[in-house]
Amino acid sequence: GRFTTVEEVDYAAERIGEEVTRLREGRGRCCSAAPRLQTDARYSAEVYLRLHALPGAGALETDGPVAKGRAGEREQGCEVALEFEVRDGRIAAAGFTAFGCPHLLAAASWLTERVRGWSREQLADWDWQEAARALEVPPAKSGRLLTLQDAVRDAVRNWPETNRSTV
Repeated sequence: GRFTTVEEVDYAAERIGEEVTRLREGRGRCCSAAPRLQTDARYSAEVYLRLHALPGAGALETDGPVAKGRAGEREQGCEVALEFEVRDGRIAAAGFTAFGCPHLLAAASWLTERVRGWSREQLADWDWQEAARALEVPPAKSGRLLTLQDAVRDAVRNWPETNRSTV
């Protein structure tokens, strides 16, 4: 992105090369490299930790009913897709795929961990500002989290076995 530093690019290139070599040699991961974003004042500790592991990232692998939501456009720099597996009217599992800034990725990760056990109504009531506070997202990134909320609302509209409007 436009705010990426030369040092971050150099670090990413180095890590990618190390990982390609490791994979080609068929070696397992014995330890993880220490990410350098920890000292970057643009990100809170929670954002930093989530970026390193991205819990919840990836599509769900389930045969059960799934509520899917999508918002944003990659060409505009921000896109998020959410999937919520629904069992007995509650979220049993959640996953996301996203393209955007670190704050969007961290917020999607944060949300997918919190929604397990929620009903459709609880999901419909979720507000992006909760994630903004928890992750200490700067006001300039609010639009990214609004995109996440739009994806949540789309998932609520696509909740299995319902035709009710959320508007």
